[in-house]
Amino acid sequence: MDSKKRGVRHEPSANVRRLWRAVVDKSEADNFGDARREWFVVECYDASACDPSAPAERCVCGHEPITECFVLRNRLNGNVLDPVGNVCVRQFGRDDLDDVVRTLHDVNRLRSAIELLGDDEELPIKRSESADNRAPLTRRAAEWLLRAGAFGSRPGDGLYWCSDARAFDIVASALSKRRPSGELLRLAHVIVERRVRPYLASATMTALKSYV
Repeated sequence: MDSKKRGVRHEPSANVRRLWRAVVDKSEADNFGDARREWFVVECYDASACDPSAPAERCVCGHEPITECFVLRNRLNGNVLDPVGNVCVRQFGRDDLDDVVRTLHDVNRLRSAIELLGDDEELPIKRSESADNRAPLTRRAAEWLLRAGAFGSRPGDGLYWCSDARAFDIVASALSKRRPSGELLRLAHVIVERRVRPYLASATMTALKSYV
């Protein structure tokens, strides 16, 4: 009979126990079950992108290295946990935090895909346009980009007729349709190349805010 059938509970790892202590130490509650509800994600940053020569980042649980570093703030006392790896954010057992992790991961993956593109290459929007059959731009990432202002007009983009909401609707429509029309896909590419890509390539994009 295996451990699940016997009802045996496995002990949490040393890293998980360190995470619990770090969270409780900076919370108002005195136990992790209640303390985990006091926190929200402020932002996420890529440690290697901020300073490639800097030492590897270590999660508050002790694990290293971590690349995606999340900053969490306590809504009751303002205390901060930084950095927290994406695995440890999921240890909070909250769907809202999991959604933030997935969204910011998608945006980071999109930014990485843009960095690998040549000047004459377009960012794939549909899976069929990608060499590895993976679309870098997801609906979650597009919604984050709308809140971040990436779909807003940029000087010289030639899209004077297109508000940020309209630009988002066009791209979202292209993402949602299995076989978007050629004109819809063309417009979506124009918007991504003239608005989204320059926004994500900006030198000021060192951290991704949560917006949740």
